[in-house]
Amino acid sequence: MFLFGAAIAKKKWLHRFEEYRKGFFITWLMTLIIGGTLSWILPFLLENSSAAQTIQYISSPLLTIFYAISLIFIYHTVKGKKVLQWLAVPGRMAFTNYIGQSIICTFLFGPFAFGVYGKLHLTTAIIIAIVIFVLQMIVSKLWLSKFRFGPLEYAWRSFTYLGIKKESKNA
Repeated sequence: MFLFGAAIAKKKWLHRFEEYRKGFFITWLMTLIIGGTLSWILPFLLENSSAAQTIQYISSPLLTIFYAISLIFIYHTVKGKKVLQWLAVPGRMAFTNYIGQSIICTFLFGPFAFGVYGKLHLTTAIIIAIVIFVLQMIVSKLWLSKFRFGPLEYAWRSFTYLGIKKESKNA
């Protein structure tokens, strides 16, 4: 998937979205039909067999492409651009938020803490995930109002450039 994304970036397909809109739509539709069928319909017909799990594993890259193209189409609308701007703030602290989610979810779902993995209803788990992300959005906005980078992004940059500089919003 990384190489696929790198190829798209190199060809600048996203920069010339309108030029490639038809190709994006065809890819979106094909990944929806094939990935959706493999992931959402066939597993129910195969009733929890190992084949169903394999089919879902194979369908994941197709659905990833479908979701990514869906976001691109949403972004290219006036309302969609406004909604997706909310993702820019936590995206600037992606490393910090990723590690934060890992720690929170390990604590919530791991066997040595609350250990609720497999015990929650799917709806409850989704609500927990949304609450965690909304909290991260709020914390990210507050943090970035004072600093240019998230704490782990700052540490990573300091390590990468072999120097620690004072990084405030005004620096």
